[in-house]
Amino acid sequence: ANGNPFENEHQAKCYAESAAKREARQAKRDARAQPPPSTEFAPADLFSDARPCALLMVQDRSKARKLATLLNDAVSSAAYLPGLAHAGAVVAPVRENEKVSAKDGSSCRDVAWVALRHATPGALKEALAASPEDLLPKILLTRALAGECRVSTTADEPAAIAALVAKLAARGTAPLRVAVRCFPRALERQVAANLPTWCALEPRKFDVAVHAFCHEALGTHIGIVDRTDEWTQAEKMTGDVLCRAAWKMKEALALDGAAAAALANRADRFVVDVGAAPGGWTAALAERGVRVVACDPAALRDDVASHPLVTHARCKIEDLDMEAVAPGAVLAGVVCDINAHPAQASEIIAPLLRRLRPGALVVVTLKFGGRGLGAASETRKARGADELVRDIGEMVPLAKARVAWLVANTDRERTLIATVGEA
Repeated sequence: ANGNPFENEHQAKCYAESAAKREARQAKRDARAQPPPSTEFAPADLFSDARPCALLMVQDRSKARKLATLLNDAVSSAAYLPGLAHAGAVVAPVRENEKVSAKDGSSCRDVAWVALRHATPGALKEALAASPEDLLPKILLTRALAGECRVSTTADEPAAIAALVAKLAARGTAPLRVAVRCFPRALERQVAANLPTWCALEPRKFDVAVHAFCHEALGTHIGIVDRTDEWTQAEKMTGDVLCRAAWKMKEALALDGAAAAALANRADRFVVDVGAAPGGWTAALAERGVRVVACDPAALRDDVASHPLVTHARCKIEDLDMEAVAPGAVLAGVVCDINAHPAQASEIIAPLLRRLRPGALVVVTLKFGGRGLGAASETRKARGADELVRDIGEMVPLAKARVAWLVANTDRERTLIATVGEA
């Protein structure tokens, strides 16, 4: 009646203390979950010297951000491109003549570019050949152009043509079969029309490929690449649902496979795959020699269910009787790729996590709703990942934990890869 929602002073005091605690917790979360550093282009990143660069084409701007994020992290770069030395990657900004989305300002084009500083074509090709499970070539990259020489800091197509002709002339006048690769594609016709007379245009059985790249912000770069040093995409990732799910587990094991290696060919240890159907993660683990209990009321694909290392428990996780499905064996890992919010996923797998021993493997996909782009979205994902690691750490001690934006993750996904430590 008097506008006071509380019956007495004690109730009001408790509410005020509770509100203060909530605000303090939120402040701590905000401090821990700072948005990741931007990978957007800055001229000094690319034009600080004249050393070569590789210009990588991906399918869209979101994938370009992901690729730059991976390459700018020393651990991820070494894992995805073993042996490749470079000086960082930057994402090309939206070009002046590109249409942009009214929602987030991103490009509407179906391709985007990432400049990888101080990377040579031959070294890049070797690194991509050694990339675990061919993840980058099959999922992200579609094309790679060599920027051996910077012609201009702006888009200058005539200068690119003149520089290429001069470099070809410097090689001598012996007959040469040449393939032409350019961006934008319209530049290819101009380069082909201006090739020296001793150069024969041959897109397939060529001796060298001439590369030219013109971009308002990234500048103009050219290169001449021997056939043996040029990388071209040979195969894309399949669209099969099982395979797309399996890619995430294969990638997680490739990035941190020590725990999985310890489980391989061990009949006395097993991993529980929570929400396993149709069996992508289960299949990826079984291929590595890991014994798997696939827990899901739904059916597994026939070839997965019939694998000798797979036991299908057709029940919910709360009804799982591990003594019945894996008598005498030790629970040595929990993996989960269910379609649930991270907080809900941690609650579902909590009973299993508390039974894990030191050295056990934990892999969980964090799935977030909403749009996948933007600083606010990235902050929300970072905060959710931080909270999941904290929640799991309260259930079981973690020797190491890493939240990664895997190549096979969507914009709205991240993956926790962790190993259980001593209490």
